[in-house]
Amino acid sequence: MAWKRWGILVFLFMLMGCTPGGIKQAGLHSSSDDQQLYQQGRELMEAEDYPQAAVRLLALLRQYPLSPLRQDTQLALAFSQLQLGQSREAFELAREVIKNSNDSQQLAYAYYLRANARLAVSPAPSAQQVEKATLDLTQVTDRLGENIYRSAAKELRNKLYHASAAREFMAAKQSFRRQEPVSVLNRCRYLIEHYPQSDEVVKALALMVDAYRQLGLDDLASSTDAILQQRKALSSATSNRF
Repeated sequence: MAWKRWGILVFLFMLMGCTPGGIKQAGLHSSSDDQQLYQQGRELMEAEDYPQAAVRLLALLRQYPLSPLRQDTQLALAFSQLQLGQSREAFELAREVIKNSNDSQQLAYAYYLRANARLAVSPAPSAQQVEKATLDLTQVTDRLGENIYRSAAKELRNKLYHASAAREFMAAKQSFRRQEPVSVLNRCRYLIEHYPQSDEVVKALALMVDAYRQLGLDDLASSTDAILQQRKALSSATSNRF
């Protein structure tokens, strides 16, 4: 499953120039040389020449380790590295900004970038990486106050929520095909507990009914089916309201 959200990332990075941590403020306190390298890097990013942008930004970090533009540069370089498929490098850059920055906008963007770096690993992120990415996005949406990245972070977190629920259901379904009803029940219970707002809950309940019947537990199958019908009725009523 593809988790990349580069289109949103491009849009968000363009907003960085207007934030407290962006070039317009930081440039007031930087030398002309590091300012020039940073500006060149941004212009190359806007032209989608990420290899050359990375060269300029990396040069700034190496030549001016004490530059007040350092954290903005790290964020810009992290973005470029994501575009170049270098998720590990992007992760480390975002992590360093999170460790050292006190600027809420920088922190929000760093957490958002780190979440995307976790999701960009090849061939695909593990369930643990998806969970950690969700925690990073929650920092942006719930714990850093008003910031310009909240909407995009909320959108991505919502997609991860439903995709994770779908993955759990597919695993339960595979267990059902292998005639492993106990495993089916465990996975379905986990899905219902951790993703209660997911559309997969109805499917999980239906699968549980079949699993109980496979085990000869007809009473549990009937009670679960009653819950399933209630859930279906609630979903139908909610849909009709809108």
